[in-house]
Formats: sequence, structure tokens, C-alpha cells
Amino acid sequence: MLNPGTYSYDMKSIKNIKFLRRLVAACEIPILMKTLEYLGPILLKLGKVPVRTDNFLDPLLSATTMVHSNIPEAKAKFLHLSQKNFPMLYAFSKDDKLIGSKCCYELAHLLGVSNAEIYAYDENGIMINEGKNSSVLKVMSFEKGSHYVFWKHSDIIHEAIENFLRRNMIIV
Repeated sequence: MLNPGTYSYDMKSIKNIKFLRRLVAACEIPILMKTLEYLGPILLKLGKVPVRTDNFLDPLLSATTMVHSNIPEAKAKFLHLSQKNFPMLYAFSKDDKLIGSKCCYELAHLLGVSNAEIYAYDENGIMINEGKNSSVLKVMSFEKGSHYVFWKHSDIIHEAIENFLRRNMIIV
């Protein structure tokens, strides 16, 4: 799974990076971690961080990944993967409030596809553009799906994963 949150400084949630660094540092202390499990959702709302807060550990994991990522190094690794023809399936949602569509499209372009080559789906999961059928790279874009596109469109993505694995000669 590709994490575009480690790829670019242009993602939407980067404006909250100072707040997120403090939050992640506090969670490294066990007593503060327990306290923040209760106060975390309130702090995230006060900090205007656009995440679901029903389970504090989910946004905390995303914040930890973002805070500790080396963005220039990650960009070089993504480029290296694309040049080696490593099989990749990349799905994202245009309405992701954390990462943003600009960052997602930049990563797709870095991997070697143009907008016309991206499989595009509307808010109901109906294909509106059949993208490039490459054996090693498939990029899927959804109008709606938020940060949890794999949950919202699981039937489409699961089928795409199965077909992708079959095409790349991995027995499913």
C-alpha cells in the first residue's frame, strides 16, 4: 500500500504539523497516551484537524507516520519503485481531507501515469474513465471515499486487487 502522506509537503494536513508533532510526542509517554485517548478527539477538533475521532488511535497512527516520515527520501523511493516496474496498485479519493487530491495526483504522475490513464469512478463507484491497462501499475481515483476509500468502495477495490494479483502471476 502506498502512503502519499509520506510523499509531499503539499498535503492538506501539513498545516497542522506543529500540533501533530506535539501530540505524537505526548503519546510516547504511557500516562499521557492514556489521557489523550480520552482528550485526543477533543484536541483534534479544537486543532481543526479534519479526521474522524471515533477511534483516536487511527488518526494517531496517521499522524505518527506523517511526523516521522522523511519526505524527500520517500519521494526518491517512490520514483525508484516506478522505474523498477514493481507491481503497484494505487487507489485514492479526490475528497480526502487529510492528503488532498493534488498530492494524490502528483504521486500518480510520479509513478508514470497521466490523468487519462487513471481509472476514474464517480461518487457511486461507477467507472467514468477506463484507464491504462498496464500489467505492473494500476491507478484508481474515486470522486467520493474520503481517507477511507478502501472501506467505502471495498467491492471495487477488492476485485481490482484480485485481478491485479492474478495479472502479476501471484496465486490468489
